[in-house]
Amino acid sequence: MKTDPRIAIDSNPPKVESQKNRWGTIGILLFLVIFVSFFASRLEFVLGKTPSLDKTFTD
Repeated sequence: MKTDPRIAIDSNPPKVESQKNRWGTIGILLFLVIFVSFFASRLEFVLGKTPSLDKTFTD
């Protein structure tokens, strides 16, 4: 009878850890997307070559 609650208690932490890992990966992906978008926008602002890039893509 005592082993049943222990198993239940032991089975709970892994679920929490998996959720933390999922949120961690989601956070990393969001951070990468925001960083890449910010970096790209800053490059466009600094270089100012967006129209030339658009022309090359259209051609």
